Amino acid sequence: MKTQYVGLIFKCPLNDECGHCAFKNLRAMPVHKALQIWFEMAPEQQYEMLEKHHDCVRKSEIGLSIDKLLSV
Repeated sequence: MKTQYVGLIFKCPLNDECGHCAFKNLRAMPVHKALQIWFEMAPEQQYEMLEKHHDCVRKSEIGLSIDKLLSV
């Protein structure tokens, strides 16, 4: 899991990082420091961050769906 999601350190796939993004602090760091921290994290810590990310994606998808329905 350590390398599978490393791209989230560089950029939000939604192109609109929310204010409470679990990866926000890592993205603000120099890349070498963020990667070091990520690879030193316990799997449980990484999993918690990924759960928050997936929750954000789900909420974003629901919001997009509602917006599309309202514009019809």
